[in-house]
Amino acid sequence: MAIYLNAFPVKLKHTKISICVFEYSNDLFNELKAKYKSVIFYRHKGIEILGFSFDQKYDDALQANIKEVDTSNAEYTDFKKFIIKQAIKKAIDSAGKNKAWGLSPICLISSKTEEDIIKKVINADFPFAALPAYLIDVRDVDNANCILVDISVRYQTNYPCNYFAAKGFNLIGRKAYINLSNGERKKVGKIKSYEGNNIICEANGICMNYSSDNLFLIANNKNIKDYLSLLYRMSAHKINEKLYNAVSDFSNGKNKFNKIKAFVNFLRKSKFLEDHEIQIDELLNITSKINNFEKPQFTFANSSIATGIEYGLKKFGPYTKAHFDRNNPAICVICSETRQGEVEQFVRKFLRGINGHKYFSNGLEGKFGIGQSFVKTFTFASKTPAGYKKAIENALEYKAGEKLWDLALVQIEKSFKDLNVNDNPYFTAKSMLMARDIPVQDFAIETLQQNDTTLGFSLNNMALATYAKMGGVPWLLQSIPTVVHELVIGIGSAFISEDGQNARKNRVMGITTVFSGSGQYILTGKSNAVTPEEYENELADVLETTIDKIKLSMNWVEGDTIRIVFHSMVKEFNEYEIDAVKNVIKKFNEYNIEYAFVKLSKEHLWETFDTNRGNESKGCLAPTRGQYFKVSDYAMLLCLTGGQELKKSNDGHPQCVYASVHKDSTFKDIKYLSNQIFNFSAHSWRSYFVAPLPVTIMYSNLIAYSLGWLSQLPKWDDSCLFQKTGRAKWFL
Repeated sequence: MAIYLNAFPVKLKHTKISICVFEYSNDLFNELKAKYKSVIFYRHKGIEILGFSFDQKYDDALQANIKEVDTSNAEYTDFKKFIIKQAIKKAIDSAGKNKAWGLSPICLISSKTEEDIIKKVINADFPFAALPAYLIDVRDVDNANCILVDISVRYQTNYPCNYFAAKGFNLIGRKAYINLSNGERKKVGKIKSYEGNNIICEANGICMNYSSDNLFLIANNKNIKDYLSLLYRMSAHKINEKLYNAVSDFSNGKNKFNKIKAFVNFLRKSKFLEDHEIQIDELLNITSKINNFEKPQFTFANSSIATGIEYGLKKFGPYTKAHFDRNNPAICVICSETRQGEVEQFVRKFLRGINGHKYFSNGLEGKFGIGQSFVKTFTFASKTPAGYKKAIENALEYKAGEKLWDLALVQIEKSFKDLNVNDNPYFTAKSMLMARDIPVQDFAIETLQQNDTTLGFSLNNMALATYAKMGGVPWLLQSIPTVVHELVIGIGSAFISEDGQNARKNRVMGITTVFSGSGQYILTGKSNAVTPEEYENELADVLETTIDKIKLSMNWVEGDTIRIVFHSMVKEFNEYEIDAVKNVIKKFNEYNIEYAFVKLSKEHLWETFDTNRGNESKGCLAPTRGQYFKVSDYAMLLCLTGGQELKKSNDGHPQCVYASVHKDSTFKDIKYLSNQIFNFSAHSWRSYFVAPLPVTIMYSNLIAYSLGWLSQLPKWDDSCLFQKTGRAKWFL
């Protein structure tokens, strides 16, 4: 039994080749590509154009520029990958059945009707298809070129919009695309109106006309579900459930593993690759190179240490047990007058616990030792912002002249998430209560329908988040002491619609989750969510404010070494971000400041398969949480969600996180940085489950999401974040 990477070493048997070389200019590059169809052209290091012909034949006009090169030379590493990828595309094209497009990665979608998962489920003609999609790239593993292959399900349709319109399917608000001549697709926005053969699409406020027979719907889950409902009405729900299970079965580890190997066997048999002496070796066995990080330890009350969180809380109590200042809290409950009785029963279980439950027998009060609560309920008649506003005003009036509420429990409904922010009672309640420095914990009315066993798990997580929102610290990471002071800053983002869910979405950044190396959450100054254009200046402001505050609280001394680690899921760190950090660091030249920019990604092609888990019903061939594989000196593949962390047998194959440190960083120990990421993924106070991302990223995303929406409310004032509640984990 072994652990495999979805990588296949690949070699060019003949490394010495003839190419044509030109000095780079964009016009010349485009001219050459248009004129010489049998030659592939590559921009080399921004200064040269390299042209390569697989048959090594060049037109007379190119002869003066011919040069022989050795592709084993490090200078031509990227060019060699380019040649291999072009060869793979030609091998696929020469098979004649499917056309591949793109290059980084190459994308290939099956066109075989028998592989359409939707057709297998409903056994009838259907305008949408769910087909196997292969993504192929060439990457370096241990300084060797490898073909990387991943497989997923891609939804698509070959039926134009006029087909759907003729069937009576409402097209308004649905995203659409057009096909390009090179096989790729271009999104053109959302359909605003249509009449006859003319469709108007809107993107970024600009409207364009398209012919309905040349425009196609994006094959997303919503469009497929809606069309199933139109076609099958009452049975659509069951069909959709069968479809979900079929796609999940396709995405399990064993199927992916076998499909990937079968695809590479197809490439090995390619006459084109054989004729051009491109050799593909067997799947990469990385068993001897896989390692495991140790589980982190946590600090609880009285500096007590434990590995298990539930055990630590039960035996020692939360970290701030002796210093929590909202004991015997006054709690207001905001709920519907028609659900008051069952909500009050729910709140009692939340505070006092569910008798006999394994994890939640003593409730919020007992588990976190906060004493006995005073509870008062305030009801609303209408589930509108006005209704919630009136109930909250009554709660505030009840406490007039006294210390305000220590916590507000607010009833919401799952359907609220589909409302415009100004029509969403939750955001109205959140903004009103936070303005008065009152922590808010919402609960969905649908949660009340759970049986006590399931409800206990939900309440357990809810109590954890509530304690943190009230300013408590449930636990800290037990960090290994180093000779440096360390800060970890998370940079997150969220997509926020300006005018309701059908409007254009803007990306806002959250850059306010700052942690010490032990996982102590530090929120300094104002917590901002800004657009990407503004975020570089905000990054500099937050960093400078943070250092100013921390250097006093942590007793930094002149000459101390300070390490600042940035976690982000941006596509790439750019020079402006790095320059912003460098400029701030110059202002603190009395310290020796080193920094690391660590990019985390879940949008990558890397997969690992553990054949020791080949017989598991849940997480078959899945890696184990904590496993890591060093891809290079600057990149690590890290498993944060293993087979045991999957909740259901049809959850698919868990994907690792790809962590890479930027070359301009002054601290580049990728193993140390990856271990830190692993520890932070076990440090969420939103749930007892380990997180698929470190809290540095997760908290930042939550901040960006919450502030992005709240900032659209006309009366929202972010100065409330200077208050006690705003400095706690209000966004959980």
